[in-house]
Amino acid sequence: MVCVMSGMFAPMVNYGVGSYPYWLDSWNFNKDGKIDLVSANENSNSVSVLFR
Repeated sequence: MVCVMSGMFAPMVNYGVGSYPYWLDSWNFNKDGKIDLVSANENSNSVSVLFR
Protein backbone atom coordinates (compact mmCIF):
# COMPACT_ATOMS: atom_id res chain seq x y z
CA MET A 1 0.00 0.00 0.00
CA VAL A 2 1.09 3.52 -0.71
CA CYS A 3 0.53 6.36 1.75
CA VAL A 4 -0.87 9.47 0.07
CA MET A 5 -0.54 13.07 1.29
CA SER A 6 -3.74 12.93 3.38
CA GLY A 7 -2.22 10.21 5.56
CA MET A 8 -4.57 7.61 4.09
CA PHE A 9 -3.52 4.62 2.02
CA ALA A 10 -4.20 4.37 -1.70
CA PRO A 11 -6.19 1.33 -2.92
CA MET A 12 -4.26 -1.92 -3.33
CA VAL A 13 -3.16 -2.91 -6.84
CA ASN A 14 -2.25 -6.50 -7.77
CA TYR A 15 0.44 -7.25 -10.35
CA GLY A 16 0.88 -10.69 -11.89
CA VAL A 17 4.15 -12.59 -11.97
CA GLY A 18 5.25 -15.89 -13.53
CA SER A 19 4.60 -19.39 -12.29
CA TYR A 20 5.70 -20.09 -8.69
CA PRO A 21 7.58 -16.93 -7.72
CA TYR A 22 10.28 -17.91 -5.23
CA TRP A 23 12.47 -14.81 -4.93
CA LEU A 24 11.57 -11.12 -4.64
CA ASP A 25 13.98 -8.20 -4.59
CA SER A 26 13.66 -4.43 -4.65
CA TRP A 27 16.19 -1.97 -6.00
CA ASN A 28 16.44 1.10 -8.19
CA PHE A 29 17.25 -1.01 -11.26
CA ASN A 30 16.75 1.70 -13.89
CA LYS A 31 18.38 4.49 -11.82
CA ASP A 32 15.33 6.79 -11.88
CA GLY A 33 15.21 7.31 -8.11
CA LYS A 34 12.19 5.00 -7.59
CA ILE A 35 12.30 1.52 -6.08
CA ASP A 36 11.55 -1.26 -8.61
CA LEU A 37 10.58 -4.89 -7.92
CA VAL A 38 11.85 -8.11 -9.49
CA SER A 39 10.52 -11.65 -9.01
CA ALA A 40 12.32 -14.86 -10.00
CA ASN A 41 9.75 -17.44 -11.10
CA GLU A 42 10.75 -21.08 -10.70
CA ASN A 43 8.24 -23.09 -12.77
CA SER A 44 8.19 -20.70 -15.72
CA ASN A 45 11.99 -20.11 -15.64
CA SER A 46 11.38 -16.39 -15.99
CA VAL A 47 11.86 -13.06 -14.26
CA SER A 48 9.12 -10.46 -13.75
CA VAL A 49 10.10 -6.80 -13.31
CA LEU A 50 7.94 -3.88 -12.18
CA PHE A 51 9.53 -0.52 -12.93
CA ARG A 52 7.97 2.26 -10.89
